[in-house]
Amino acid sequence: MPGGYRATINDNLVLILMIETLAGLKDADRIAKIPGVTAIFAASGDLGNHSGYKQNDPDYEREINIVHDAALHAGVRLCGPYAWRDRPDFTCFQAGGETGAIARGAKAALGKDWNTQPVLEVGPWAAAKK
Repeated sequence: MPGGYRATINDNLVLILMIETLAGLKDADRIAKIPGVTAIFAASGDLGNHSGYKQNDPDYEREINIVHDAALHAGVRLCGPYAWRDRPDFTCFQAGGETGAIARGAKAALGKDWNTQPVLEVGPWAAAKK
């Protein structure tokens, strides 16, 4: 690229901010309007942990709607977990982590032998012999 990395990085950078806490919900509109923000991510598990509500609970869904509305009002993308790909207005998603991807690849490659474990015969974790 002409000019190299330093000349082009700002045009190619994606900044996604996560709303994870009750304080984040309170400031969601302000956070979404920070210059340079590309998207707001509704951190589903963290919001549930911080609030005590679970997905599909009306209060939990109100929390997610706060993030939803903040993103739409600010004109930035709305992101969430991959399981929410069918929710209205969510346009970017977090898939599983690298460890899960590696495990799925290993399982596919190893077939029926993907999770074979030896039976310990000696040591503190050995099965008690009958």
